[in-house]
Amino acid sequence: MNRNNSNIIFIGFMATGKSTIGKLLANKLGKVFIDTDHLLENKYESSIDQIFKKYGEEKFREYEREIIHSLTDIENHVISTGGGAVTYKDNFDILKSMGTTISLTASIATIVERISKDSTNRPLLEGRNLEDKIGNLLQKRAFYYISSDIMINTDNMTIENVIDTILGEVNDTVN
Repeated sequence: MNRNNSNIIFIGFMATGKSTIGKLLANKLGKVFIDTDHLLENKYESSIDQIFKKYGEEKFREYEREIIHSLTDIENHVISTGGGAVTYKDNFDILKSMGTTISLTASIATIVERISKDSTNRPLLEGRNLEDKIGNLLQKRAFYYISSDIMINTDNMTIENVIDTILGEVNDTVN
């Protein structure tokens, strides 16, 4: 597969802003926005939480992989992926081949704060010791997040600041 720089692919932990910023960036650039979590939920007619509960994480990751592989021929899109999508089989390599990967990061404290304000069910974070669970998952995924083309810490940044930073970085990467 050839690298297609017309796509911008967001990776990163949950609650780092991938979907929110992805939608706004796509609109600003005149690109189509795709959220792989939404594609998965629509295809399987179930929420991510329901899929996890019914089939487990392994089956969810297989479904997620199918969605990512179905996007390999698209161009001129902004794509937001699930936080753990990059860790499963060849997903990271596929995403890297599709365009410019941008990893959005945030501190554990910021992630906890954002999750507490969000009503989304997050099956990997159920139960106690939220900070420990987030820390463990971040540690397992760190290699992928730091291996993206662009990495932006969203702590203490407004959405507009993040978008402006991305626009500057993407122009530098593409040119």
